[in-house]
Amino acid sequence: MKRLAEFLKGFFYEEDGIQTIEMVIILVVLVSIAFVFRKTIVQWYNELIGEAQRPDLGAPEVGKSLAE
Repeated sequence: MKRLAEFLKGFFYEEDGIQTIEMVIILVVLVSIAFVFRKTIVQWYNELIGEAQRPDLGAPEVGKSLAE
């Protein structure tokens, strides 16, 4: 148990440990924001995909030239 406590203490006091904690905090904040706005994000994504699948905006079908 003492070794674990020493490891954790060293982890938090070393700069590598601080960088890891910063990255975890940033990740938690980003996931939290995505969770809060998940309905808006999903709605935006669905609209974006819907526009990409519209036949008048898509790529020409196989076998047809661009001039048609």
